[in-house]
Formats: sequence, structure tokens, C-alpha cells
Amino acid sequence: EQRKKKRLQEKMAKIQIFFVICIVLSCASADKLSYVLEFCRHGARAPTHFPFGDAELTDYPVGPGNLTPGGMRMQYLVGRALRKKYIEQEKLLSPSFSLSEVLVYSDSYNRTIQSAESQMFGLYPLGTGMNITNEIELEVSVPPMGIENLQEVQYELGYAALPQGYQPIPVLYWSYTAEMGQCSNYYTLLNDLYANSHATAPIQARINKYVPLLSKVSGISVEDLIASPSLLVKVSEEILCAYYAGKAIPGFNRNDISEIIDSLNIGLYGFMNYDTGLIMLQASPLIRTVRDSLTAAIEGTSDVKFTLYSGHDITLAPLVAALGQPQYYPE
Repeated sequence: EQRKKKRLQEKMAKIQIFFVICIVLSCASADKLSYVLEFCRHGARAPTHFPFGDAELTDYPVGPGNLTPGGMRMQYLVGRALRKKYIEQEKLLSPSFSLSEVLVYSDSYNRTIQSAESQMFGLYPLGTGMNITNEIELEVSVPPMGIENLQEVQYELGYAALPQGYQPIPVLYWSYTAEMGQCSNYYTLLNDLYANSHATAPIQARINKYVPLLSKVSGISVEDLIASPSLLVKVSEEILCAYYAGKAIPGFNRNDISEIIDSLNIGLYGFMNYDTGLIMLQASPLIRTVRDSLTAAIEGTSDVKFTLYSGHDITLAPLVAALGQPQYYPE
């Protein structure tokens, strides 16, 4: 039973790891790391449409679709691992945050913004924040308004700008999701491919194996699920949300849920590998981002050494496909 539980944890960990892509650039002459470009999916979130198991949407205090405490922890731990590698081992980044070294982007979703913040909190934890440098700065930093227990607060802060040396990091807006939302042709082509192509029958068979069960727990008809890959994606994602929230899911054996999710994702994201036109249509904005970022690092027109883009699985899957990688979680 313990071995089975450990295998399950390992498989679910791979699902998390799959959605963090790091592209590194090394200087060949010195064999020294020069730049890291990271794309990540947000951490675990609350359901947005279909509450499964022993919970309703109202049972998730963060609100529908928002980052859960477990999702925050996921991203924080990623940040700690990045600190170990790129600050302590590789010496790529300074121990304290520098605006000239690190850029962080997210789209406008709360869960992606909070994921970026949580990861950066791991990369630059408490104690790495800035300090006030002199008595004059300390004096003029007090706003001209009544502040309760001012002397006590000032004493607790000391010369730290913020409590416990907290370092706020700006998260800039990334328009990728909005750009792709305007591309209605992509979703039309994807649905047509899913519904009409005989060549993708093996992929459909893998997905359809679980459709009756998904229909039973979601209340959505088998016909509607088979007709729409986007709806299937939503249902499978909501099941994954319930899994990470520790909720029981009727009809699902918790120990087998990773196999079910793997099969659905291999099938659903397999369509992106099947049609080159779909891949390039979806991935082209990301490819431009990679090209421009690496070009600036190579030509020395930017001092930035680390860039993070926080997005969604639908953001990363096309990039993985464009890079020729399998749409599944490798062993």
C-alpha cells in the first residue's frame, strides 16, 4: 500500500513538473550559464464550472478558479528549487532581488498572478528584502497621517523596508492569453479535427474510454462530451482540482486517478501534436517571445538574466508541441 501511494505521488508530481518549462542559454566560450527563460502553469486551483465529490464551489474559500493554498505551496517550492540552482549553485542571480536581473510576467487571471508571486517568494524569501539606508530616509518614510503604535511598528521594522525583510516583486502584464482568445479559428479547427478526422480515431478511443464515467460524475451527456474536446478538457481539469484539494470523487478510485488524467491529457493534447498548422497557430506568439528573449541575451542588449512567464496549460502545451516534445508526463 505504501509503495502504491508513493508511485501515485510520483506520478502526480510529474504532472506538476510537466508544466514548468525552463529554456537556458549558456555562453559556449566560458561554459557559463547566461540566461534562463521559464514558462510555468499556475498552481492548483479551485474548480470553475463543475464541483465534484464531497464539495460545492462554495466550499472552496478562495473562490471559483482561484489559486488554492496547495497551489501557492507548489509554486513557492518551485521558487525555492530555483533559488538553490540559480543563486546558490550557478551564481547566475544575485542573492537579493534586482530589477535589472529578473522580469516576471503574467496574464490577467488571479491564479497566474498569484502563482508568479508565490514562486518569486520562494526565489527571494523573507530576509532578502531591501533596507532603509540612513536616518534621514527613515524619518521621511513616515506618511503625514495618524498611524497607531507608530513607534512600536518602527521598532519592529528596524531598518528593514518591510516586515521580516519581505521583498515585493513587480508582476507585469502578459497579453498572450488575450491574443489567443481572439483566435477563434484555432478552436474551430481543433473541434473539426476532433469530430471529423478518421486519422485521429486511436486518440479518440483513448479519450472515449472514460467518457461514460465523466458523464456520470459531471451530469453532462455522453454525446455532448464526445462532441467537444474543450468541454472534456474542462471536466478533466475540474477532477484534477478536486484531487489536489483532497476531495473524494464519486466513481473514481483515488489511487487510479492519475492514470485517468494521464490518458485524457495524452489524448486531448495529442491533437496539438497531430496537426502542424494547429501547433504553429497556437504557439507562434510564444515562439516569438522565446526568440526575442534569447536574442536580447545573446546580443547583450539586455541585462536580464531570468524571465518568468506565468500562464496556463493551454499556454504551455502548444510550446511543448512546437518543440517536438511528447504531450504527456515522461517517466
